[in-house]
Amino acid sequence: HHGELSVRAPSLTPSRLTPLRLHPSGRRFLQANWDLFDIYSAGGIVAADRSWERGFRMWPAGLVMRVQRRTERLDLNLEWQKASQQALAHRPLAQAAARLAGDAGTGLQEGSWEEVVVRRHYQQAHFTRAYSVLQVALDLRTSRDALLLAARLYEQLADPDGVAPGLEKLPPRERVPDHVHRNIGVAYSRLIPLATSAQERAMCTHRAAASFVKYLSYPDLKAEEREQVEGGLLGLLQAAGGVSSAGAPGR
Repeated sequence: HHGELSVRAPSLTPSRLTPLRLHPSGRRFLQANWDLFDIYSAGGIVAADRSWERGFRMWPAGLVMRVQRRTERLDLNLEWQKASQQALAHRPLAQAAARLAGDAGTGLQEGSWEEVVVRRHYQQAHFTRAYSVLQVALDLRTSRDALLLAARLYEQLADPDGVAPGLEKLPPRERVPDHVHRNIGVAYSRLIPLATSAQERAMCTHRAAASFVKYLSYPDLKAEEREQVEGGLLGLLQAAGGVSSAGAPGR
């Protein structure tokens, strides 16, 4: 059993049914079916089997994640940015999420697929989109454009007009989870050594420090996380050209 995996045959007709090739290993299951289906995950793959991670990654596709080979090129261009945003523009779910934030209930049948999606997945999908870009940017290490995009996507979520649907009516600290500010700081701190001018380096340092300060204003942080970011923030202020120890993303 591989969790909530769904597969869709590229050309499935009544006269040509494509059998699913089962295998107990997650990685070999994906390899056996890769050329036959588009494969998506709704909710993740069983955590006990992480063999698939050696050759595949999850990539945001609206409310689900599309499974892709790690060798496959990821285009983070404007076309992808618009398409990935539009995939989350589901008005009925957004309206239900807004009602939930206002303590009015979702208006959906309790326990229904739609109600579960609103409560557990819809808001998180917006954060997953930004987090996935940040992870790719950190993997690439020297990708200035990917880091800038990750920072921008998180800044949109931190903006009162850009937060995930259903969070607009909540107090600021509840509306914007602490990890949003931390990850903005991570992105800008990694951009400091990649800056192309002293002005850009100063801008990245300022935005990283400001984001870490906002993160540290949250009262319920774990002690070790607070200490790590405090140390990294001090490092930023002491040496603007260095990469701080606060450069580990959170979610």
